[in-house]
Amino acid sequence: MDIEVSPISVRPRILYRLEAVGGGIYTYSVHQIGALVRAGAAVTVLCREGTKPSDFPGALVKPELQEAAAGLRLRRPLAYIRDARFTMKRLTFEASKGYDFVLLDCFREYFAPLWIGPLRSLREAGLPIGIINHDPSRDFKVGPVIWHRRCLWAVYAAVTDIFVHGAVSMTAWEARFRNRVHTLPHGPLTSAAGFPERASERRARGFAEKDFVILCFGQIRDGKQLDKLIRALRGAPGQVKLLVAGRVESHSQRGLPYYKQLIQFCGLADRVVWDYRYIPDDEVGRLFACSDAVATLYSERFVSSSGVMSCAVAHRRPLLISCGEGPMKTAVMRYPIGEWVRPGDPAALGVAIAKLVTGAKDYSFEAYLKDHSWEENARRVLSVVKATMRSGEQNCLIGLEFGG
Repeated sequence: MDIEVSPISVRPRILYRLEAVGGGIYTYSVHQIGALVRAGAAVTVLCREGTKPSDFPGALVKPELQEAAAGLRLRRPLAYIRDARFTMKRLTFEASKGYDFVLLDCFREYFAPLWIGPLRSLREAGLPIGIINHDPSRDFKVGPVIWHRRCLWAVYAAVTDIFVHGAVSMTAWEARFRNRVHTLPHGPLTSAAGFPERASERRARGFAEKDFVILCFGQIRDGKQLDKLIRALRGAPGQVKLLVAGRVESHSQRGLPYYKQLIQFCGLADRVVWDYRYIPDDEVGRLFACSDAVATLYSERFVSSSGVMSCAVAHRRPLLISCGEGPMKTAVMRYPIGEWVRPGDPAALGVAIAKLVTGAKDYSFEAYLKDHSWEENARRVLSVVKATMRSGEQNCLIGLEFGG
């Protein structure tokens, strides 16, 4: 394998692999790539077929990854593995054209030993590889624990830098690879629809002017404790309503029938409004316009950040937060952006809802937004990229062929 060492470029060259096609990770990547371009980086986006180049002004967009097939989930492991292997081959082929840094949009570890080979070859050849780990806990396991750890091991061994949104503790078996861990602020997520007119949006969904609407937005899964929020609604004043927007994405999670039965059992049929579907980005602003507060109730195992939290702050909506020790709890304790509730404490949840409804506390979002900008996010990424360039770690991989 012949490797030619490239000179340090004045303008950092970043190859950004974007697998997401929608949702929070895609929106995060749109904002992050935009900030990197504005900061002076030359960014090439390797993404799925059908991705709109107009989402990434100033970047070179290459929609050469296969469009994610409908139902590409872990219940179809062979399709999942084939897709991952194809993605890695396209990534290494593009990397052979010469970059200073490769940045992966999200952490994907399932069945990794079966498809990670090309990425590991890139690292061994000297190209720095970073990965955005939006959820460092990695507690969803496929198969036995030993296999789950082997999959994580394969990914950590293949990358040089890990970007997280708050302080995390790497276990001994993860830290053995001496990955460099860097903290990035999660910038504000705003919708393309901007800030629609509030009164008309509330009327369209059946809310009265006096109602206090709590929004539960995004993918519905058991760890978000929607059932606890529904039960807590029984003890709240009658004008407190719940707007649930999103859908269940996995057959392993409780489905819509479960929640509808719970709502009927609690006698809350007239206080819960459902929008059960994937919400397009250009409609997100309408949901936040309807709301008075936003619930992000995770279990104690959730120790990462949240795109929903960032969206709520951008729309100046106070938060009802439940989670473990991580950046979300740190944010709500440090800034006046909402109320934190100890996971699994129904009494505390009721008290927090009452505080939001009565306006017992003044909430301000400006300090948080100042400290969590996309400009700062890009600055920290580029500081890592430039450090690797100065240390001579990067190589221009020309004419290499990778298997896998």
